[in-house]
Amino acid sequence: MDMRKNRPSSAWGDVSLFSINIPTMGFSSTNRIVKMGRHKTNNRFCVNRPDGYGSGIGILLFTLSGQGEITLDQKKYIATSGSIVVIPPNCSHAYSSVIDGEWEFYFICYAGEHAIHCTNDIVKNNDYLFQFDEKLIQVLFEDYIENKSKGIERELEDSAWLERFFQLLLKKSVFMSYNESESRIVQDMLVFIERATDSDFSLDVLSKQYHYSKEHLIRVFQKAMGISPYKYWVLLKLNRSCYELEKNEHSIAEIARACGYKHVGSYSVEFKKRFHMSPQDYRDMFQFPKTK
Repeated sequence: MDMRKNRPSSAWGDVSLFSINIPTMGFSSTNRIVKMGRHKTNNRFCVNRPDGYGSGIGILLFTLSGQGEITLDQKKYIATSGSIVVIPPNCSHAYSSVIDGEWEFYFICYAGEHAIHCTNDIVKNNDYLFQFDEKLIQVLFEDYIENKSKGIERELEDSAWLERFFQLLLKKSVFMSYNESESRIVQDMLVFIERATDSDFSLDVLSKQYHYSKEHLIRVFQKAMGISPYKYWVLLKLNRSCYELEKNEHSIAEIARACGYKHVGSYSVEFKKRFHMSPQDYRDMFQFPKTK
């Protein structure tokens, strides 16, 4: 077996594995991390997979330092600090450190229907390689490494972590597929809406800032995100409440108020409409038995 073509070893640099082959509990709806870690290569490192990594498995590479040369479907790319490479399942690819240089990167091998759909959307919107915020990636990976959960709880949390990761990548790919003016508007609207999840919804401030009608802002946002600003705001509030339901002991009424709902009844109605269960039923799903 040619190790240079199949798996890295100490001969090709230093590898730190954060996760590898976590057993699945049989959930068909969850994303799954197959292998994940950090690799600091040397100039001998090379991976060559003419048939891709494996059926239904995608790869993400995020460059921390140095440069890597990557070939995807016979197109060559140079990965530099801050760049992300998205490799869909069964995509012919090869990558190596640039001659006489080191290359350090995070890698994630993943599976799951939703994660693969996101992968295909990212490539469709943009390309296999684009720049991303290195500090944000570092925070995401630190969150993952510090998670000490095990078993079924860990599998569900890994799936949620991948979901959050891909949502950020999708947003970035959308911005890069629109002209600079519209991209700036959408990005500002996302920040504005995310900061307003505990208050009433209004586009008046942004309308005055850009000297556009609220109708125009809604059209631009819907074109980029596939959803209206108001519906996006509602989803953010509900997703925030999910996190609170999972992680703390506050009452459902307190969580509803913290997420901008004046009445717990309206919160429960919207929650059930979105997730097809009540907030209490959702909370009960995450009440795992205490382990000694």
